[in-house]
Amino acid sequence: MMKSWYQKDKTFEIGSADSFMETDPDIVQFLAELDLLYHVPCSYLLPDEGMLKEKQMCFFYLDSEWLRCMRQGALSIGTGNDAERSWNRLAAAYYETAVKKQAFKVRNLSGLQTERDYPGVRSGFFLRSEAVRCWPGIEVICWEDENVRTEENRLSILRLERISEDTLLCIADGEIKAAELSQPPEGIYMEAKEDETAEKIVFREDGVLDIRSMAQSLSEKGKASPEEFGALFLHKQKKYLFVPDRVLKKSLD
Repeated sequence: MMKSWYQKDKTFEIGSADSFMETDPDIVQFLAELDLLYHVPCSYLLPDEGMLKEKQMCFFYLDSEWLRCMRQGALSIGTGNDAERSWNRLAAAYYETAVKKQAFKVRNLSGLQTERDYPGVRSGFFLRSEAVRCWPGIEVICWEDENVRTEENRLSILRLERISEDTLLCIADGEIKAAELSQPPEGIYMEAKEDETAEKIVFREDGVLDIRSMAQSLSEKGKASPEEFGALFLHKQKKYLFVPDRVLKKSLD
């Protein structure tokens, strides 16, 4: 008799959730993080270590149906009857739009992330490499066209995080056709070594830089400013392009 209010005919007319509900900011934030696979154990993301070997990048798509079921599961905690389950299904649909918008704000990069009109496709990649360990601030840009890398074709990165010391997880809004990885700016340094460049670095016989000869060569070409001289020794930022379904890795220097 404790649940005398329970409808034995199991017929429920809940109607529209809009007239009863208000989105809770904490719930929206949690569900947005869940949509980007936060709070999901790594053993669910990579059930077996052999799925991602060392020096390997694996691209993937996020299954929207799997994410919907996960959201619905999170919202259905504590339900005990059909009425509550029906209500939670409406709640999941009600929260969906707010959660999608909040996903663009989870990284909290004000002014850098812009919401664009994509048909619900989200993709990403895992990268397991010593580069992730050595460059904690590794930079990533995802493109929707490997041949046209302009600001208009740049995808918003919703999540970029090291999930272990040598493994990077990236999730972007849209279909990744190419991923550009580059050395972090703080890794740029000065070096002096002979190279096949337009302006050769000249050493004396004792291994010391021949500053006089190099300055004279630059003067003859009208490039004798301190900035131009210093540019000869600047170690360029390394950039690499990775394309799904193809063995491609090329320097963009």
